Amino acid sequence: MINPKAIPWRQSLFIGLLLTLSVPIAYGFTMGVFSSSIIWPPIGFAFAFLFIKGKNIAPVVFLSIFLGYLISNVAVGNIPSFTILFTSFLLTTSGFIGASIGAFLTIKFHIMLNLSPRNISLMVLVTVLMSGISALLGNLTFIVQSMLSWHSFIDSFTIWFFGDFYGIVIFGLPMVMSLQLDKHPYFKDFNLKEAFFFAVLILFSILLFTDTIPYLSFVFHKYLYIPFAVIIALYFPIRTLYLFSLTILLLMAVITPFVIEPDIFIYMSEVNILLVILTLITIVIKLIYLNLDAQKADQSIRQTRLEALVDSMREMFSLSHQTVTLHESEVETEASKIFRMVFRMFDDIDYGSCVFVRGDKVHFVDTIGYDLDTMNSLPLSGHEWVKNLNKPQVFEHEEMLFKNAIGDEILDLVKDNNPFDLKESLFMSVPLTDKISCELSFDIDKKSDATFKGELLNYFEGLNIMITTFFEANQKSIGLADQKNSMVVSLLRAIDLFDEYTRIHSEHVAEIARDIAKKTGLSQEKVSELYWVGIVHDIGKIGLDIRVLNKPSKLTVLEYETLQDHPIRGFRLLRQSDTLKSIAQFVRHHHERYDGLGYPDGLKGNENMEQAYILGLSEAIASMFEKRPYAEAMSEEAIIDEIRNEKGYQFEPRLCDIAIELIENGLLRRIKKDKTA
Repeated sequence: MINPKAIPWRQSLFIGLLLTLSVPIAYGFTMGVFSSSIIWPPIGFAFAFLFIKGKNIAPVVFLSIFLGYLISNVAVGNIPSFTILFTSFLLTTSGFIGASIGAFLTIKFHIMLNLSPRNISLMVLVTVLMSGISALLGNLTFIVQSMLSWHSFIDSFTIWFFGDFYGIVIFGLPMVMSLQLDKHPYFKDFNLKEAFFFAVLILFSILLFTDTIPYLSFVFHKYLYIPFAVIIALYFPIRTLYLFSLTILLLMAVITPFVIEPDIFIYMSEVNILLVILTLITIVIKLIYLNLDAQKADQSIRQTRLEALVDSMREMFSLSHQTVTLHESEVETEASKIFRMVFRMFDDIDYGSCVFVRGDKVHFVDTIGYDLDTMNSLPLSGHEWVKNLNKPQVFEHEEMLFKNAIGDEILDLVKDNNPFDLKESLFMSVPLTDKISCELSFDIDKKSDATFKGELLNYFEGLNIMITTFFEANQKSIGLADQKNSMVVSLLRAIDLFDEYTRIHSEHVAEIARDIAKKTGLSQEKVSELYWVGIVHDIGKIGLDIRVLNKPSKLTVLEYETLQDHPIRGFRLLRQSDTLKSIAQFVRHHHERYDGLGYPDGLKGNENMEQAYILGLSEAIASMFEKRPYAEAMSEEAIIDEIRNEKGYQFEPRLCDIAIELIENGLLRRIKKDKTA
C-alpha cells in the first residue's frame, strides 16, 4: 500500500481539481434536485485517494469536495451565506466520514481488487457500509435544517444510498486500480491515441443522446457502449475508465434536459446500471488481461532462473574437471567464484559478501557493493557471526543486527564507506572442506520492493543444497556421474520447480528407466546417465501454465500444441551446456514412438534411439502407474495389457518384454513401497 510521507504538489493539484469538478458535474447530472443524488462520483474518488494515499491527502480531499459544493451553489444562482457554507460543510463531512471508514476497513481486512470470492464479498460489504453511512449523515443534515421531513426520509435515503453506491463502484474502484497499477495515473502520458478515443466517444454520445441518427436512440442502443469498455480494458490505462464514465455523465448533464422523458429517476437509474455494467466489464477484462501478463512474466522469470541454474551446474561441473579435491590454497578463489555465480543469478540482490570464519576471526574474501578493505578492518567476532547454517535464513533490518553485534561506533564507520541501508539479508553456509566453511550473505536495499521470502528463498535453498553437494562430492572423491545425479536430484527436490505431480513423476521415470536399462545390458555409465535423464526429462515443462499441466478435462488444441513443445524447450535449455548437452538429445526424443507417429521429429524404428525409447516407455509406465489429474492410477495387469497392445507400435518390442518381466517381478510395488516408507 502506498503511503508516502509527503504528497507531491502536482498530485495534490490533480486530486484537488478532480474532486472539486466532480461535485458540480454530479450536481448537474441530478438536474439540480439536490436530494436526488442518483449518482455521486466524489465519494468514489474520495474513497480511492484515502485508501491509496492515506491520511496525508485527507485535507486536500475534504477541502476540494467542500469547494465543489460551494461552486455548485454559485452555479445555480445561490449567493454564499452562512447556511450554504454550513450545509456544504456538513454534506462534505458526511461523505468524507463514509469514505474514510471504507478506506480504513479495506486496509484492515486486506481487501484486494481481484476476482476471488472473498475479496468480492468484502468489497461489496464495505461499499454498502460506506454508502449507508454517507446517506444517513447526509439526510440527517437536511432534517436538522428542516430541508427534509421524516416522512420523506426513507425515499431520500434510498436514492442517496444508491447514488453513493454507484459512485463508489463506477468511480472509486477504477481510481483505486489506476493509482495502484497505472504507470502514470495522473495523465502525464496522455497521448493522441487516447485523445482520439475520447473524441469518438463524445461524437457517438452526442449522436445517441440527441436522436440525430434515425433509429438510433439511447433507450434502445445504450449497450453500444460495450465495445468502448472492451477497448479501454485491452488498449488503455485504467484511468481511462473513470474518465470515460465522467465524460458520459458530463454530456448527459449538458444535453439530457432537452431530450429526456419526464420520469428523470427511471432514466437516471438506467444510466447508473449501464455505467456499472460497463465498469465491471472493463475491470474483469482488465484483471484477466493483467493476470495473463503476470503469468507470462512469471514464466519468463522462472525460465530465466532455470537457465541460470543450469548454467550454475555447468560452472560447478567445470570445477570438478579441474580438480578432484580442493586444496586450501584454492578454496578462497573457488568460494569467490561460487559467490559471484549466485549473485549473478538474481537481479533482486543489491549487495553481498563472501566470508570465511576461522575460530574467532572473520575474513571477507569478496564483496559486492561494500568496500572490501573497510569490511576487513572491522574488529568482528567470529563467535557472533551467523554461520554453519543447515539452510539459508533471512534476517530483516540487517542494520539493527549489525548494530547489536558491533556497536554504534563501528556502524557509523561502515555507513560512511558502504551503502549500508538494508531491508533484508539472506545468509547461507557452504562447507568447502571438512575444516573450512564459507559464509555467504546477500542483501536487499530498503528502497527495493524485492524480498527473499517465498519463492526466492526456495531457490536459495535449492542452490545451497546443490553447492553443498558439489563440495561434499569433492571431499569424498565421488565419481562425476554419481556427483551429477546427486546434485540434480537434490536440486529438484529442494527447489520444487515442478508442480508436485511432475516432480514425483520424474523420480518414478528415472527409477523405471534405470531398471530397464540395467536389464538391457547397457554400461553402468549409460545406466547412470539415463537415470539422470529421467530426473530432468520434463525440464521443458518449467514455466508452462500449471493449470494446463494439471487440467482434469480434455486439453484444447492450443493447449496440447503448447504442451508438445516441452521436449524441444528442454533440449534447447540443456544443449547450451557442454556438460549437459550429451543428454539433451534424449530429452528431445522421449516422446518419439517406435512406429514414427511420435513428436517432435516423428522418428521411426531407429536403432540409435535405444535410450530415448527406454525413457519413453518408462514415462508411459510411470504415467499409468500414478494417479494423474485427469485419470486414476491403473493396476499392474492393466499396465501390462497396455504395453502388450502397443508393442511394436508405440514401444520397441524387446523393451516391452523386459518391462513386463520387471513389472511381474515387483518393480512398481517396490517403487510404491519406497515412496511411502
